[in-house]
Amino acid sequence: MLLLTGCGTPKPEGMPDLYPVKVKVHDGGKALDVIGVEFYKTGEATQYSLGGVTDSSGNADVLTISGKFTGKGLPAGSYRVVLRQRVEIPAELQEDENVELSDSARLELEKKRKKFMDENLKFSSKLSSPAETPLKIEVSQSGGELDVDVSQYK
Repeated sequence: MLLLTGCGTPKPEGMPDLYPVKVKVHDGGKALDVIGVEFYKTGEATQYSLGGVTDSSGNADVLTISGKFTGKGLPAGSYRVVLRQRVEIPAELQEDENVELSDSARLELEKKRKKFMDENLKFSSKLSSPAETPLKIEVSQSGGELDVDVSQYK
């Protein structure tokens, strides 16, 4: 099944065919929304942006973007998958560039910020690192599918 939808802009010359990819992100069955999902081709760099964002059902529409072209799916290949969660850091945990902190005060602030992040992240930080993520997907001409239960990575 070949998907070549692109919001009115033709597919760039030389861009490989795109194949449908399904991704679901949940925590023990509870859907996680507004989680960024990024794809990094194994063994080679790509000139395209590859990813999507989960909806209230935990499903992400996976897109390939190049310039003004947006197509559904990914080129065939092996990918490392990274999850991103936006966390608003409270003002009291942000460093004010107009205030000079001692080394001990800066260390204390970093400890508090790390504790806050550990308490507010929905999954292990290794899932947000292209180098450390254990998440992988193989995309073929029949597409690809990935079900991520983040409770396995806490």
